[in-house]
Amino acid sequence: MKTILALLLLTISSHAAVIYSGLQDISLPYNMGGIYVNLLTAATSSSEPGTIETAPWMFMNFGGSGISTAPLVRSVVTGSVTPGMEQTENLATGSIVGLSSRLSIGDTGYNGSETHIGPSLGQFVLGTQGFLGFQFEQMVGGSSYFGFMRVTLDSDGVSAKIHDWSFEDVVGQAITVPEPSRAFLCFMAVLGLLAHRRVRPMHAH
Repeated sequence: MKTILALLLLTISSHAAVIYSGLQDISLPYNMGGIYVNLLTAATSSSEPGTIETAPWMFMNFGGSGISTAPLVRSVVTGSVTPGMEQTENLATGSIVGLSSRLSIGDTGYNGSETHIGPSLGQFVLGTQGFLGFQFEQMVGGSSYFGFMRVTLDSDGVSAKIHDWSFEDVVGQAITVPEPSRAFLCFMAVLGLLAHRRVRPMHAH
């Protein structure tokens, strides 16, 4: 165990720019109202926030079968592109979220996805943990940061959750989707406890 912790600490020191939300386990209600989550502050709202166009909000409803992003957030997408209705991709382990990622275009700044659940490659499976990638600006006209979110989508009205998310606080720095393993969870726990770098407002770079 001491060896594992030592390796984790070494990893943390070499990746100190990663910001971790902490374990959130935000429930996704199976209704139209859904939940809004601020990627920067971890604030949540069951109704549309007044800062929807000036802060990095993500919205999910019906257990995550609907995923929407506000103007300051772009999700990693796959499949055919229809402005405003692009398919959010379930990212495989080792996927890199960065400048080379295929990001949503959106319709007047907003993007919605309703075709991301299913059996095909790049789709989410109900009741099974997956990862979605994103790019966001912390304010209108601000710099862009890349991150990923760990989610479980479901239609049972109980199990669907936004577990947690991470992002780089270096402008334009890519981030890699990790193994969804116990070691990863331990890494995130140690990162949160020792680095004390919970999601919080950042200074512009």
